[in-house]
Amino acid sequence: MADHQRPAISGYKWDRYTLEAYNIHVHHQDSAAFFGANVNELPLPDIDEELLTELEAQDMEGLPNKEFINLLDLVMEAFEESYVDDFGALLLRRLGYPEDGRVIHTRASNIRLEISEESKYAQPNICIVDRSHHNCPVLVQENKRFRPGNQASPEGQLIAEAIAAFTHNNHFLENAGLETLEEHMFPAITLVGTTPTFYRIPVTADLCRDVDDGVYPDITNVFAHALLSHLPGDPIERYNEGMKPLENRDAILRCYEAFREFVVPL
Repeated sequence: MADHQRPAISGYKWDRYTLEAYNIHVHHQDSAAFFGANVNELPLPDIDEELLTELEAQDMEGLPNKEFINLLDLVMEAFEESYVDDFGALLLRRLGYPEDGRVIHTRASNIRLEISEESKYAQPNICIVDRSHHNCPVLVQENKRFRPGNQASPEGQLIAEAIAAFTHNNHFLENAGLETLEEHMFPAITLVGTTPTFYRIPVTADLCRDVDDGVYPDITNVFAHALLSHLPGDPIERYNEGMKPLENRDAILRCYEAFREFVVPL
């Protein structure tokens, strides 16, 4: 496996075979192992209580809350990519993810991906841009795998995006005469409708060099992600229901709040 150069593949084409080609493995964890506590023990975000107690937009008083639930309903009805992106961006804003100096960017510009001595591109659906550090500390990708005929790998895309973002940031640091990073942990999210899966993606300078050269890394790279195993029902129904049921909404919002601790600047 280590004797030949891998093909140069854009981020949106990364699949499990690409990950295997770069000795990348995803470790599945339940939410308790990932966050260090059971979901019902995680803190709730500072968010309007209406969102936790009222199921339908028509029963809410606050206009921002009505907008949130109406958009949630649109996502659950259509599963259209633009709605998913808009909902993910709105949710991150409501939960305070874009702190001072950060902005939410949807349909983000291509990030250059150096792979097998060529330049390709990776493009997250949503990213948080930290203007003070000129980087993207959080990446969000829609999971299209559940759509008929779609075999896209959201994990492969996320990991390609993290590698591209790491390399982009190191190029900026180098051009500014600053010390480059040897590693960074990227928090990332995939969305099936309104149901998230959370990831911690450690990227190293060595891995980026191996991808740039198109060679098999000697070191196994293990990334962790949390399955929302606490949500009721079977996995398919879990994705169909998303954040609509109040019980699910409470649990998922707690996970988003706990996930903020992983968001640090590069």
